[in-house]
Amino acid sequence: MIVKKSAELTPTENFRYIAGTYLPRPVYLVNTVSENGTVNMGPFSYCGFISTHPPMVSVSVLRKKDGTQKDTAINLLRTGEAVLHLANSENVVGIQTVSKTLPYGESELDLSGFTLTDSQMVDVPSINEASVRLETKVHKHIELPSTDLFILEIVAFVFEDNILNDEGKVDTFALDVMAKLYGKEYTGINEVVEISSRKI
Repeated sequence: MIVKKSAELTPTENFRYIAGTYLPRPVYLVNTVSENGTVNMGPFSYCGFISTHPPMVSVSVLRKKDGTQKDTAINLLRTGEAVLHLANSENVVGIQTVSKTLPYGESELDLSGFTLTDSQMVDVPSINEASVRLETKVHKHIELPSTDLFILEIVAFVFEDNILNDEGKVDTFALDVMAKLYGKEYTGINEVVEISSRKI
């Protein structure tokens, strides 16, 4: 076995190993609103499922190279709201497009080709081109050495009509989800394997 001690690695090497092994990761386009009212968009795959009661997810917003906060973090701290949109095969290219860094207050909307619609429970607009939207409010902000970690409470799940089956459960294949691998690589769901749990 090859052992790499994280304390002896550079930040780039640590990123390479965690991003290359913690996968596939769901990708969310996170909408927030800037101080001047423009909609900021950013793709994030450093996301996690926290709890179900209340429903919460985490979003980790890495800081810029100079140590300053990214627009998403600034806006979340200011407004306390965000909308997360799940990436699928139809919107993933547009989501990747908005990863470009723009000056604060400028919107990535024109770059993405997406269109906006009103959300149900938050003031932050959603995009029409997503079959799953999570409308959220900030539950907690944790300041880490190089990251702003946000715990977000989901106040509304918004689904396209075909996403839920007759039993009210999510149809895995209808999601058409695209997940992040390493670098510029993404993957879809090509096969689902059911493994029955058993008591030991």
